[in-house]
Amino acid sequence: MTSTESGMRWDGEQAGLAAGDWDRDGRLDLAVAQTGDEVVLLRNRRGAAGLRVRLEDGPGNPWGIGASVRWTDTLGMSPRHAVRVGHGSGGQDAAALILAMPADGGSMEVTWPGGERTMALIEKGTREIHLRRPPGKKESGGPK
Repeated sequence: MTSTESGMRWDGEQAGLAAGDWDRDGRLDLAVAQTGDEVVLLRNRRGAAGLRVRLEDGPGNPWGIGASVRWTDTLGMSPRHAVRVGHGSGGQDAAALILAMPADGGSMEVTWPGGERTMALIEKGTREIHLRRPPGKKESGGPK
């Protein structure tokens, strides 16, 4: 895709890319690392705001790395969205996930590292949630 088609252009050698909601507006932004130059932050100002989902799997894994979420409703289940660590040439996406939210809210299934599953009801109009593994569930102790 050309810079004219994408609307993004900058000179220099790009060394890494990370996605995250850096300005906490519910839109996914991009941070581009450049060799020998400043990081370029590409703020998403036009996309529809989504639901910020932050997961916490106890003190050994405060960012919920390895957990995944998906919506469930009468039509079935959405694809999974996972909290990952590291990719590419040393880049890492933000731990908070940004998801399109069903218009009427819905149920979110969380699969924690180790396979335990929990459900959370997300009300219509919610913009951000922070889900913790419930007490009594085994903590993962972080990524392996």
